[in-house]
Amino acid sequence: MHAGGKTCRGAAAAMCLLAAPAATAGALDDASREILGAEIAKVLTAEPEIVARAMNAPPAPADIYRDAVARDLDTIAGLSEQLFAPTQQGFGPAGQRATIALFTRGGCAPCKQAEAELRKLTSKTGVRVTLFDMDEHAELAAKLGLDSAPSYVMRDRMLRGHMPAIVLKRYIREARAQD
Repeated sequence: MHAGGKTCRGAAAAMCLLAAPAATAGALDDASREILGAEIAKVLTAEPEIVARAMNAPPAPADIYRDAVARDLDTIAGLSEQLFAPTQQGFGPAGQRATIALFTRGGCAPCKQAEAELRKLTSKTGVRVTLFDMDEHAELAAKLGLDSAPSYVMRDRMLRGHMPAIVLKRYIREARAQD
């Protein structure tokens, strides 16, 4: 042992950590696993600070997107009359809480596909879709931070880029459940 046993303890802990995956992967027979387990128990009993450090691990990192999401939701709420008004150009039954504002650009193939998929979904779900050309409504798109087309704005989220219909169905289902 060196320096009060710290080197051996550190080595023992490292061996335990390295040996554990092999033991769980079936690389050891039952007798070897039992011996390894006993050795690990000895080290942990002799060195309670190892367990204490593991039990007092730092908390998971904070949600780094929390503030950005809150700003997005505040922006959507502030612009909701403009985004989801039944008088806006669009399709699907007016007055629906489950509303999607679709931002597109002319000559954008994914935008045309997004609109076609949403038209099919509105006939099945009754969702309302309002349409915005990003060039004609550049100020609104900029306020929302939208920089790619198509982009979808819902009351509780923004999605950038084309979303498959199955993803949109899920979001519509969630929006309906909140009503």
